Amino acid sequence: MKWKAYGRYGSVGFELIGSMIVGYLFGHWLDTKVGGGGYVTALFSAAGVYAGFRSLFKAANAMTSDIEKEEKLDRGEMPWKVPMPDVDYDAADAASDAAEAKAEEDAHASRDEPDEPGEPHEPDEPEPSPKKDKP
Repeated sequence: MKWKAYGRYGSVGFELIGSMIVGYLFGHWLDTKVGGGGYVTALFSAAGVYAGFRSLFKAANAMTSDIEKEEKLDRGEMPWKVPMPDVDYDAADAASDAAEAKAEEDAHASRDEPDEPGEPHEPDEPEPSPKKDKP
Protein backbone atom coordinates (compact mmCIF):
# COMPACT_ATOMS: atom_id res chain seq x y z
CA MET A 1 0.00 0.00 0.00
CA LYS A 2 2.90 2.34 0.70
CA TRP A 3 4.25 2.17 -2.85
CA LYS A 4 0.85 2.99 -4.24
CA ALA A 5 0.66 6.02 -1.95
CA TYR A 6 4.13 7.16 -3.04
CA GLY A 7 3.01 7.12 -6.65
CA ARG A 8 -0.29 8.80 -5.93
CA TYR A 9 1.01 11.59 -3.73
CA GLY A 10 4.54 11.88 -5.07
CA SER A 11 3.26 13.43 -8.28
CA VAL A 12 1.55 16.34 -6.51
CA GLY A 13 4.62 18.57 -6.86
CA PHE A 14 4.77 17.88 -10.57
CA GLU A 15 1.08 18.74 -10.90
CA LEU A 16 1.60 22.01 -9.04
CA ILE A 17 4.61 23.13 -11.10
CA GLY A 18 3.13 21.77 -14.34
CA SER A 19 -0.14 23.63 -13.99
CA MET A 20 1.73 26.87 -13.28
CA ILE A 21 3.92 26.41 -16.35
CA VAL A 22 1.02 25.47 -18.60
CA GLY A 23 -1.00 28.47 -17.36
CA TYR A 24 1.91 30.83 -18.00
CA LEU A 25 2.75 29.41 -21.45
CA PHE A 26 -0.88 29.44 -22.61
CA GLY A 27 -1.35 32.96 -21.31
CA HIS A 28 1.85 34.15 -22.97
CA TRP A 29 0.86 32.55 -26.30
CA LEU A 30 -2.63 34.06 -26.11
CA ASP A 31 -1.17 37.41 -25.09
CA THR A 32 1.02 37.52 -28.21
CA LYS A 33 -1.99 36.64 -30.41
CA VAL A 34 -4.38 39.14 -28.84
CA GLY A 35 -1.90 41.78 -27.73
CA GLY A 36 -3.04 42.09 -24.13
CA GLY A 37 0.15 43.74 -22.87
CA GLY A 38 0.90 41.00 -20.31
CA TYR A 39 -2.49 41.02 -18.61
CA VAL A 40 -3.60 37.79 -20.27
CA THR A 41 -0.33 36.14 -19.25
CA ALA A 42 -0.84 37.27 -15.67
CA LEU A 43 -4.47 36.08 -15.71
CA PHE A 44 -3.63 32.60 -17.00
CA SER A 45 -0.60 32.34 -14.71
CA ALA A 46 -2.89 33.03 -11.76
CA ALA A 47 -5.33 30.42 -13.09
CA GLY A 48 -2.45 27.92 -13.28
CA VAL A 49 -1.42 28.68 -9.69
CA TYR A 50 -5.03 28.23 -8.57
CA ALA A 51 -5.35 24.90 -10.40
CA GLY A 52 -2.04 23.66 -8.96
CA PHE A 53 -2.92 24.50 -5.36
CA ARG A 54 -6.42 23.13 -5.79
CA SER A 55 -4.98 19.76 -6.84
CA LEU A 56 -2.52 19.98 -3.92
CA PHE A 57 -5.33 20.46 -1.38
CA LYS A 58 -7.43 17.70 -2.95
CA ALA A 59 -4.47 15.32 -2.68
CA ALA A 60 -3.88 16.38 0.94
CA ASN A 61 -7.52 15.65 1.83
CA ALA A 62 -7.37 12.28 0.10
CA MET A 63 -4.14 11.46 1.92
CA THR A 64 -5.71 12.36 5.26
CA SER A 65 -8.72 10.12 4.66
CA ASP A 66 -6.44 7.26 3.52
CA ILE A 67 -4.36 7.59 6.68
CA GLU A 68 -7.48 7.58 8.85
CA LYS A 69 -8.74 4.44 7.09
CA GLU A 70 -5.41 2.66 7.59
CA GLU A 71 -5.37 3.62 11.28
CA LYS A 72 -8.89 2.27 11.76
CA LEU A 73 -7.90 -0.92 9.98
CA ASP A 74 -4.85 -1.29 12.23
CA ARG A 75 -7.10 -0.92 15.29
CA GLY A 76 -9.38 -3.64 13.96
CA GLU A 77 -12.28 -1.37 13.10
CA MET A 78 -14.09 -1.45 9.81
CA PRO A 79 -13.02 1.83 8.17
CA TRP A 80 -15.59 1.77 5.43
CA LYS A 81 -18.76 -0.08 4.67
CA VAL A 82 -18.68 -1.86 1.35
CA PRO A 83 -21.95 -1.08 -0.39
CA MET A 84 -23.69 -4.05 -1.88
CA PRO A 85 -25.91 -3.36 -4.88
CA ASP A 86 -29.51 -4.53 -4.80
CA VAL A 87 -29.50 -5.04 -1.02
CA ASP A 88 -32.09 -3.33 1.13
CA TYR A 89 -30.32 -3.08 4.49
CA ASP A 90 -33.48 -2.02 6.34
CA ALA A 91 -35.43 -5.02 5.06
CA ALA A 92 -32.54 -7.35 5.90
CA ASP A 93 -32.38 -5.92 9.44
CA ALA A 94 -36.15 -6.31 9.86
CA ALA A 95 -36.01 -9.92 8.63
CA SER A 96 -33.14 -10.64 11.00
CA ASP A 97 -35.04 -9.11 13.91
CA ALA A 98 -38.14 -11.16 13.04
CA ALA A 99 -36.08 -14.37 12.87
CA GLU A 100 -34.51 -13.63 16.25
CA ALA A 101 -37.93 -12.97 17.79
CA LYS A 102 -39.29 -16.23 16.35
CA ALA A 103 -36.31 -18.18 17.69
CA GLU A 104 -36.79 -16.60 21.11
CA GLU A 105 -40.49 -17.52 21.10
CA ASP A 106 -39.67 -21.11 20.15
CA ALA A 107 -37.06 -21.34 22.88
CA HIS A 108 -39.49 -19.90 25.42
CA ALA A 109 -42.25 -22.32 24.39
CA SER A 110 -39.96 -25.35 24.64
CA ARG A 111 -38.87 -24.57 28.21
CA ASP A 112 -40.69 -26.10 31.14
CA GLU A 113 -41.67 -22.72 32.55
CA PRO A 114 -45.19 -21.41 32.73
CA ASP A 115 -45.99 -18.76 30.15
CA GLU A 116 -47.99 -16.56 32.51
CA PRO A 117 -47.22 -15.79 36.13
CA GLY A 118 -49.62 -17.60 38.43
CA GLU A 119 -50.28 -20.34 35.87
CA PRO A 120 -49.77 -23.82 37.33
CA HIS A 121 -46.70 -25.64 36.20
CA GLU A 122 -47.30 -29.06 34.78
CA PRO A 123 -44.22 -31.04 33.85
CA ASP A 124 -44.27 -33.19 30.75
CA GLU A 125 -43.27 -36.37 32.59
CA PRO A 126 -44.27 -37.24 36.10
CA GLU A 127 -41.50 -37.05 38.61
CA PRO A 128 -40.43 -40.41 39.94
CA SER A 129 -41.46 -41.02 43.50
CA PRO A 130 -38.59 -41.52 45.89
CA LYS A 131 -37.95 -45.16 46.70
CA LYS A 132 -37.97 -46.12 50.28
CA ASP A 133 -35.31 -48.48 51.38
CA LYS A 134 -36.60 -51.54 53.11
CA PRO A 135 -34.93 -52.33 56.44
